[in-house]
Amino acid sequence: IRSLLESKHCPQTQESGLPCKCGRCAVCDLFGSGDSKTIQSPSRLVFRDCQPTKGTQEVWEEAGTSSEVKTEVLIDRNKGLSYGRIGPRTTERIPAGSDFDFAFSLRIFEGDDTSKYYTLLAEGFELLEKHYLGGSGSRGYGEVAVVVNDGAPMAAHLRQKAKGA
Repeated sequence: IRSLLESKHCPQTQESGLPCKCGRCAVCDLFGSGDSKTIQSPSRLVFRDCQPTKGTQEVWEEAGTSSEVKTEVLIDRNKGLSYGRIGPRTTERIPAGSDFDFAFSLRIFEGDDTSKYYTLLAEGFELLEKHYLGGSGSRGYGEVAVVVNDGAPMAAHLRQKAKGA
């Protein structure tokens, strides 16, 4: 989420492709600065590890695995053969439909514009859902939907919180 927001909002990242370290922008406010010389305040976001839900664990136990392996090969389209010395490559991934629980905390400090932070975080979740999580997104891997307990999109939930902030 941080890298997606930086790519959209941080000129330093847009120019260099590197993480923003300005310490002044809203993204640095949320996630912290990567440079000890520019830290203005502690990071406001704390993300916890994602754990598979009980239902997902049961599906995995029944299947005998918590991952699937997909093998791909680069094909020379003119010859219909494997291209050069690039042989089959395998990718391990989590099966589609797997659900995870996770939690995050947004620390609020005196004088903070909480509406701004909720709105930016909502945008980050929207970008994540339009993008992908992990590698090989162009191959269809890493598609995620982030929802709150009632099934509503996380971004919509955060936008509601922004209105009430």
